[in-house]
Amino acid sequence: MIIVGVTGKIGTGKSTVAATFKDLGAQLLDADRIGKEALEKPHTKSQLVERFGDGILDEDGSISSEKIAEIVFHDKEAREYLEETTHPYIRRVIKERLLNLEAHRFPGLAVIDAALLPKWEDIMELLDYLILVDAPTWQRTNRLLERGYSRSDIEARMSVQNENFDEQFSSVLERKVNFVIRNNGDLPVLRSKAVKVWHAIKRMGKPKS
Repeated sequence: MIIVGVTGKIGTGKSTVAATFKDLGAQLLDADRIGKEALEKPHTKSQLVERFGDGILDEDGSISSEKIAEIVFHDKEAREYLEETTHPYIRRVIKERLLNLEAHRFPGLAVIDAALLPKWEDIMELLDYLILVDAPTWQRTNRLLERGYSRSDIEARMSVQNENFDEQFSSVLERKVNFVIRNNGDLPVLRSKAVKVWHAIKRMGKPKS
């Protein structure tokens, strides 16, 4: 099994790259999806409601990831609390699923889609390859506007991720990135670039330890 990480800022198209790999036969581990699972764990849910109040709940009583995001992307302390509460679960589930694939002798690619992947040293150590997806700020902004984000929300999210990727993650990315995919075209072009990287990884195979 070859373990591939896909990371990048919001609006770059990293999840499209990861989904393309899935279409080609990879097993996809989506950190955002696992994070939403974490929000509904009873202990985590009670912690977050105690910290942020009932306003983070939807009408059905579940935690709204959108309402949480509105808070944490404007409040560093709140963001750090959310990460401390949910990230151990996300990382544990990723490792458990990788172990399960290994136990079943899965012969293909396992792809981890996570914006904060460079922050998780224990997961980074498991990677055979790391892909960074990048795109011009103006294109990222347009894509997020099309997805319904407000300009103030976009600015808040980009500010946080710029701090992460341009400062906190820069040295890690410089050392660890194997492929950079520039998403400066349309969707078919991005998928085509992802397919080329897929074939490159398959050709190179699992690195020797």
